[in-house]
Amino acid sequence: MNQHTVVIESCAPQTPNEEVKTQVASMLAKLPGLEERLQKAKRIFIKLNLGIGQAPTYKDRPYDCVDWSVFAGLAAFLREHTDAQVLAGGGCDGIAPADAARERGHMAIIEEHGFEFLDLHQGPYARFDVPNPAMFRWYDLSAALQDVDLTISLAKMKSHHLCGVTLTMKNLFGLPPTPIYGSPRFMTLHSPIRLPRILADLTGLFKPEICLIDGIVGCNYQEWSGMGDPVAPGILVVGDNPVATDAVGARFMGVDPEALRGTPPFLYADNHIRLTAELGLGSVAKADIDLIGQMPAQRKPFTIIGSAEPETSLGAERAHEKSCRQAQA
Repeated sequence: MNQHTVVIESCAPQTPNEEVKTQVASMLAKLPGLEERLQKAKRIFIKLNLGIGQAPTYKDRPYDCVDWSVFAGLAAFLREHTDAQVLAGGGCDGIAPADAARERGHMAIIEEHGFEFLDLHQGPYARFDVPNPAMFRWYDLSAALQDVDLTISLAKMKSHHLCGVTLTMKNLFGLPPTPIYGSPRFMTLHSPIRLPRILADLTGLFKPEICLIDGIVGCNYQEWSGMGDPVAPGILVVGDNPVATDAVGARFMGVDPEALRGTPPFLYADNHIRLTAELGLGSVAKADIDLIGQMPAQRKPFTIIGSAEPETSLGAERAHEKSCRQAQA
């Protein structure tokens, strides 16, 4: 197994935005070989976590979508090291992606650095064949993603009632366009059986080489405001592999990235981090991860207990069996 590098540092909510930007750039600079990969890249894609609807704040920072200062630090670092074409965007529900990017302050950063905004819902579309499918052999996605030679997943640290945690791989769920897969997408894709395998497929298709988790503030219980509660982990995580980065992020959240289904918070669906590792797309093993920085001693345990779903392993297993029967019907 190749060695992965993950950088973890504390970043309190009260940290000035300019310091956040500087810290993000400093963390990225610690990833070995990144500058060389950026110089070779011709077409870069940044998957933003834009949220849904409005973007509520906690301690003056958005808690269910990426903080603009974290994105600004990433954008400045990119422009310092590459003149490649950069596409940045998402495919959120409940609000037009461009409106979301504008309201969150992301569009101003995109324009400042000469990036192009990408609405992942809009056509034209192209067919992308999955090299080692876990769920589907192919996906119809935005044709603008063709010829992307470096992908970045810029995610928010949150709990998720099916996935347990939502980090850089769950962030890729915004790739499938709603005109093809339906709106909301949970009617076709967001199920206990399909979701973890779809995340593995999307990771295999794009395999982000820059994985950035904004955990300055985050969301517990569930991933969106109105369902989850805001928390302030005060953390940033940067890595060069999505499986390893999410494993470190999960451990900080008090979650075992190697846990089997039925172990909280993976009550309703298979653990997508473990599944993606088993497909050879990265490692969750501590021995395979060069961790730069100290895992903070004070950790905020994340949980899905307290959501509207069953709160026991038995209840979750029954819900899983019901999903299987529905899929067979």
